[in-house]
Amino acid sequence: MSIPSDPDRRLVVCVDRQRCRPDNEFQYRAQRVFRQVLADALDELGLDRGGWVTSPGGDGALAVLAPVVWGPKVVGDLVFAVDRLLATANKDRPVDARVRARIAIHEGPVHLDGAPGFPGSGVTTVVGLIDTPAVEVALRDNSAANVVLIVSGQIYQNQVLAYGRPRPDRFARVEVVPDSAPEAWIFVAGEA
Repeated sequence: MSIPSDPDRRLVVCVDRQRCRPDNEFQYRAQRVFRQVLADALDELGLDRGGWVTSPGGDGALAVLAPVVWGPKVVGDLVFAVDRLLATANKDRPVDARVRARIAIHEGPVHLDGAPGFPGSGVTTVVGLIDTPAVEVALRDNSAANVVLIVSGQIYQNQVLAYGRPRPDRFARVEVVPDSAPEAWIFVAGEA
C-alpha cells in the first residue's frame, strides 16, 4: 500500500447542467451548448486553464484550479459570464428546452495523484455542494434563472464578503447534504 503524497490546497469548481428531460437528442444538443458556454466563459474571463486538473462527469466537469488562479475572479465573475452566455443560448428555446447550470465552489485539500479522481475534502465538499437539493429547488423556484451558484462557508467568508462579488446580500444560507460542508451559501443569477 502506497503512502499518499501531501495534498495541495486548491480552489475546486464543479459545474453541471440542471437535470433535464431524458430525450437523447435534447441531451446531446444541450450538452454541446453547455460545453461551449463554459469554454466561452472561461476564455472571456481570461482564465488560463494551463495547470488545471479536470475530470469530466455526466454533463459537467470538476476542475481543480492551478494555485495561481485568483479566487475572487472565479467566484465573482464566472457565474455572470455563464449566465449571460446561457441567456443568449436560451433566447429562442422553449422553456422546457433551456440549458441551465449549477456551479459549486470550495477551497480545500486535494491529492492530485489519487486514482481514480482526486481524493480529498476539497473535492468531496464541492461535489456534495452541487448535489445539495437546495440547488435544484433554487432553479425550480426561479424559473427565469439560468445559473445557480453555491459556495462553501469558507468561500463566502474569504471571497464573497471580502471582495463583494457577487453581492453578499444576494446570497442565502442553505442547508447542505450531510457531511459535505458545515455551511453553504447560494446565489441565483439574475434574481432578486
